[in-house]
Amino acid sequence: MTNDIMTEWNRLTGEFEKLQTENSFWINSSIVYQKVFFATAVTAFSCLGIYLLSFLIYSKYFSTKETPTIIKTKTAYQMTNMCFHFAIGSLGLYHNYWVLPSLPIYNDSTASSIEKIPFLFDEFYLMPAMQLGYQVWSMPIGIFVVNENRQMIFHHLGVVCAAILGAFSNFGFRYWLPFFFGVFEISSIPLAIMNTFNDHPNARKNYPICNHISRISFVISFIYIRVYMWLPVGPLYMRNDFFLFLTTEFGGTKIFVLIQWMFGVYLGYLQLYWAVLVLGLTLKTVKNVILGKLGLLGTELQQEKKKEA
Repeated sequence: MTNDIMTEWNRLTGEFEKLQTENSFWINSSIVYQKVFFATAVTAFSCLGIYLLSFLIYSKYFSTKETPTIIKTKTAYQMTNMCFHFAIGSLGLYHNYWVLPSLPIYNDSTASSIEKIPFLFDEFYLMPAMQLGYQVWSMPIGIFVVNENRQMIFHHLGVVCAAILGAFSNFGFRYWLPFFFGVFEISSIPLAIMNTFNDHPNARKNYPICNHISRISFVISFIYIRVYMWLPVGPLYMRNDFFLFLTTEFGGTKIFVLIQWMFGVYLGYLQLYWAVLVLGLTLKTVKNVILGKLGLLGTELQQEKKKEA
């Protein structure tokens, strides 16, 4: 078994060394950088505009004099999250299920996952650029305004590193970005709605069906997309990313790839950790509902017996 592991290790190392010999790590083109920076700036300003508009609309038409400013801020933040994730999720679906299958490398059954790593800039650069723009807007808001926890801040940093690689490197793993940066984010749409309900107890009481739909759709989409669909791809991505780090020349780039890989492992861990929490809370909720119904049924039976007596 040890020989098999070493043989596979040497094979992968050799393929990645060949890949790095044939291509420079970073894309050397001013046009490429201009495209990425423009898309990043447009996304950041769009998020800022949606955030300010959401804040104004909520403050004018939905809030009261007693509504705390933090609730107004968090609501506008969640609405911006929902809009962004809807946009990039739709783009990801289109790229993953329409554009990607039209590419020759997708239809080449002999192409390995390593051969799919480089290039595809013009096809998929928009997604990492949009993620960078979103992080430029969301990180300051998340840290200084809505007080996001440490897990989410590290999550943002991990996405930034992956997006930098996807936007500026010849080895940007862009073949998988429609899934990771697009399809992956679909579960964040019901999450934003669910978080908004959590901040508004009265809305939960007034719109219980919508509240339950947002929670059920979040659980289903999270488990299906971020666990079931991720498991065949995530470990392969991290394996290839690790060998990309091993075969990169010593210097600043190697340090960056190491940091990016470590954040990638952390993001993978977060998906599984959150999945355990989501499943645990779901099972607890189902249990409480069942026990509540059984208790209600028992009470009704006791009342019926008293009537018969």
